[in-house]
Amino acid sequence: MIANQEKEKLETSEESVLRLIELVDKNFAWKWYDVFRFSPFAINLFFMTFIALLLYFYLPLAPLSERITIILVFFGLILAFLQVVASMPKLFGFYIIDRNHKTISKCVNESERILLKALITMKYKQPGFLLAETYQRYKSLFEEETLVKNLYE
Repeated sequence: MIANQEKEKLETSEESVLRLIELVDKNFAWKWYDVFRFSPFAINLFFMTFIALLLYFYLPLAPLSERITIILVFFGLILAFLQVVASMPKLFGFYIIDRNHKTISKCVNESERILLKALITMKYKQPGFLLAETYQRYKSLFEEETLVKNLYE
């Protein structure tokens, strides 16, 4: 009797994962213009453009001693901007995963949300592959314990 209950639990778990895979394959999306919606990038780009325009109009009018100071400050701002850009891939990944999770999780039970997040993370890392096809070949990757373990690595 206990073996039957465990078998039923496994079957329902497998069905749940398959349903989530189908949801992620159908609904996962990100476009190139999502980069501009990503607030740190957009804010920094706007800020740097504004500073560059100010410098373009003010620098020729400034005395020589102020020009040197302004140019050094601007180079410092450029270095800070480059640091933000260097950290963008990881931050952007979190943004895309979180946005897709919020969208897709509306039609998922609370208990399945962690599995959904793991599947969305897998899809983000390899968007060109369908999770359903990967599931057919490598079912061990889609066991609940493995999905959660991969989510936290």
